[in-house]
Amino acid sequence: MSHQKITPEKYIITRARTLPICEVLVNDDWETLGYATVFVARAHKSGNLTLGIYFLDLYLLGITKTSVFFNITPDSYKELKSRFSNINLVEADYVTMHNLILGIEEYANDYGFKPHNEYKLSKYILEEDTEDIPLMEFEFGKNGKPFLAVETFAELKRLLPILQKHAGNDYDYLVKESPDKNVSHYDLKNLHNELSLENTILYELFDIKNKAGFTNEFLQKISVLEKNSLAEDLHKITLYEVKRARNAIISSDTYWLSQYSSYTLLHVLMLIEYLKLSSNVKDMLYILSQDFEFQDLYFGDIESYIYIGNIIMASEKNMNDLATFMKQKVNNNWAKTAIIIGLNIVCALQPERRSEILEWCKYLLNYYIVYSKDDLRRYSSEINAIIALLIEIKGVEVKDLVIEVYDKDLIDIELSGDLKEILDDIDNPEEFYLPKSFEEFNYEEKYQHIGIKK
Repeated sequence: MSHQKITPEKYIITRARTLPICEVLVNDDWETLGYATVFVARAHKSGNLTLGIYFLDLYLLGITKTSVFFNITPDSYKELKSRFSNINLVEADYVTMHNLILGIEEYANDYGFKPHNEYKLSKYILEEDTEDIPLMEFEFGKNGKPFLAVETFAELKRLLPILQKHAGNDYDYLVKESPDKNVSHYDLKNLHNELSLENTILYELFDIKNKAGFTNEFLQKISVLEKNSLAEDLHKITLYEVKRARNAIISSDTYWLSQYSSYTLLHVLMLIEYLKLSSNVKDMLYILSQDFEFQDLYFGDIESYIYIGNIIMASEKNMNDLATFMKQKVNNNWAKTAIIIGLNIVCALQPERRSEILEWCKYLLNYYIVYSKDDLRRYSSEINAIIALLIEIKGVEVKDLVIEVYDKDLIDIELSGDLKEILDDIDNPEEFYLPKSFEEFNYEEKYQHIGIKK
């Protein structure tokens, strides 16, 4: 019997609903505010939690954002809830929230608005919608009409045609931005004082007019820059922009986040990949190591693949950096899964590198065995990820270490499956598995795939 690949995503889709719901929370003013933030948390036997957070616009737009947190510790869950100190979260009835989420999803869909892309996964945190769950009805919109409330005129320009197509003239809207608001991301003149770059052309990475990407002419100018000075400038930009973004998150600067998140660091990541700047791999890993909230607010839907090209590039000269990253504690468990996905793709596209990546896996498993003596489950998530990779690349040469981590109880069997199935899958001579989400994009195509038109 072939054992299903136990990635976090696969576990959530196939097993999350078997975990008991232990807590449901919502902001206490959702009925009058028109917006709801809903937590649905499920408990693992280990005491860890897997949960979904759902941000709902009850006026029209539906599930505007949603995030999944997999197998996090109770302390991490407590810290996550503390980030929402600006709202008063209270316990809620699951059935009510279930109906609220699915109800607004249907309402928004009627007017042409689809749920956030991550809902494809987070919906599996919810119970299956069957007749066993009593049906409840809610009145969405405002004053009997769909009500489009947006922060900026740019959002209005993008969303209003969709609403008009489905509602005709029977709607209301509100724009919170003042019509004469200056929508410049940075004061570019002041930026020169705050951030000193040797290659001044790189200040264009901060200009909102370049949000949609750059021309081939710009890329050619970048490609002839002296590599050491270019790498140093991109390092400075990374530190500067991560700090700005973190400050915006901490201060809840929603205008900055809604208008300007994603493009400057996106440019940095694209350039590191496009120009194969191996000296900037640590900057890519620094961005990748930022917590769930940072990734969600900064990259949103594109988080699941934006790093993969960088990781594939990094595998050429920076396998030691990737191994060091896998040994460190980071605030984003998905980050290490991204490393594994990238190396899986490397093996699929370059099968001659399989033995090199097997040695990398062997080194890390030995490391985890040695440094888990005081805390048996300290590296269980990392071990699960590496075993998933070994299944994909048929790592029969490392089976003895797989047996050892099971014998030493270093792995969460609830997540990984039992040892016999794992060993059977490693022995199963099937073809390499290339994740369906992966495609090889050139620089411009990747921007277009993200949904930004030049």
